Parts: sequence; C-alpha cells; structure tokens
Amino acid sequence: MDVYTFLLKQLGYKTAPKAFFAFFVAVRDEGFRGRLPFRGTVVEVSPKPERIPGLFKQALAVVQSDRMPEAGKECDLCRWFGEAGPIISDHAR
Repeated sequence: MDVYTFLLKQLGYKTAPKAFFAFFVAVRDEGFRGRLPFRGTVVEVSPKPERIPGLFKQALAVVQSDRMPEAGKECDLCRWFGEAGPIISDHAR
C-alpha cells in the first residue's frame, strides 16, 4: 500500500492516512455442498509512502550492481530461497 499511496501522491491525488485490505477465504469446514461460503476479514493499514524513494534507490542499486546482495536475516524471501533453492536446482537437472 506504501507504493500505491506514493504513486497517487506523485500524480497529485490526495490520499487518506489509512487504507484497508479485504481478504475473502472460502470456508470448507463442512464441505461445499452445492454452495461456496466465504469468510471475510478487513485489515486496516497505515501507509508510509515516505519510505518509497529510499527503497526505490536501494532496489536500483541492487539491480545495477554486479554483486548479489547479502541475504537478510529477517527476509522471508531469502529464507525461502535458502530452503527451496537446492530443491529447485535438483529438479532442474
């Protein structure tokens, strides 16, 4: 939401200090039985568009570099790739 808010502001639109995500998940507790019930959840977030210029600069530096960045200790994608990378490599052979 930070990026969307940043882009809207860059285009001259006013943005609210809060945003909402709506998630809907099919409920299969008792099977579908000819219907498809959903459970909905709304999550409130506070966008921080001021973070985006710095993040874009960091991302550009990574893309333009010849070196792979160090894996982050708190990076979910880094952790996933560390665990899944060898499996994926084995199947690619």
